[in-house]
Amino acid sequence: MTDRDSAGQQELASEVQHRLAGLRYEMERRPDYLRFVLPLTEGSDYWFELYVYEDGEPQITAVRQSGARGTQLVWALPFEHYDFEGTGAAQVAFLEKVDTILRHRTRLTHTTRALAHNVRCEYQTGASWALVGSFSWAKGASTPTSGPPLDAGVLYCAPLLADPAG
Repeated sequence: MTDRDSAGQQELASEVQHRLAGLRYEMERRPDYLRFVLPLTEGSDYWFELYVYEDGEPQITAVRQSGARGTQLVWALPFEHYDFEGTGAAQVAFLEKVDTILRHRTRLTHTTRALAHNVRCEYQTGASWALVGSFSWAKGASTPTSGPPLDAGVLYCAPLLADPAG
């Protein structure tokens, strides 16, 4: 990791902490990433985790309880530098999505098609739902998640985490 990478990670982590002010969250520091575990609110079927990797590349995941002792990754949204015009653009998009999931009700839906499984994360805006992002993998391939699959067509919901006026 370069000093520049470390500085980018720290700047983004500071922005995340600023957005999470007032929430009870956990932060875990590992050699190659920082992880922010957002609270499981009453009535939620899952919680979000925010990752900031040493190169400044962020990711949002949704996790649910799986059995008595484990957790299961059920959705992921990476912000890879090559999908954007550099690290700065990826980080801005990441922070916009963080603001969205903090200030809106969200839901996950799992669908199975002929060739793939797909999990969509959406947020409520008025009487409709808008896309946060989707996560797909090939049918028949080992799932990128651990634990039992989501039930097809079932909505997994989470109420908003922060005051929408923010």
